[in-house]
Amino acid sequence: MKIMIGRRLMTMMNSHFNLIKQRVSITDACRMYGIKLNRTKKARCPFHSEKEGSFSVKNDMWHCFGCGAGGDVITLVQKLFNLTPYEALEKLNYDFH
Repeated sequence: MKIMIGRRLMTMMNSHFNLIKQRVSITDACRMYGIKLNRTKKARCPFHSEKEGSFSVKNDMWHCFGCGAGGDVITLVQKLFNLTPYEALEKLNYDFH
């Protein structure tokens, strides 16, 4: 019984994560949270100090060539605000809807 409840919960959580990823683009999240992307979708990384932009966005994924961090919109919000995946999901849902 516990296994079935866990699988249902995981399925439901995955659908919420996928829905937010579809609704909130990484470029919109960057704009909302103060990461200034240039026309080639590069910026200074918010996670370490640097003089030139090594933070890059492509196909709704982000990556920093300076510190090696990267991921999707959920992991960006997690890392920016030191949140769990679920808290990042809630923040994105609140901020964009």
